[in-house]
Amino acid sequence: MPTADQILNGLREIANTWKALSILWHIYFGVYAVVLAIGYRPTKRFAGILLGLPFLSVSASAWMQPNPVNGVINTDRYFAFDCRRQTAT
Repeated sequence: MPTADQILNGLREIANTWKALSILWHIYFGVYAVVLAIGYRPTKRFAGILLGLPFLSVSASAWMQPNPVNGVINTDRYFAFDCRRQTAT
């Protein structure tokens, strides 16, 4: 079991390594917020995909740095937002 310091060091390394990607995701959400404010309303499926993509990205970066806990948690979050699996009602 890793110590608290090892976990924090791993998270710090992920944050520093993927800083540019983090900035891109913040821009992405800013544009998404503006588009919603203008009045565009995506379907539930499309909104789920748009909201789930950042979690998939975080999961991939966590798996590339050996951080399986965050990899599993963010993969689960991606599938929670991913509405493509839902059947039409």
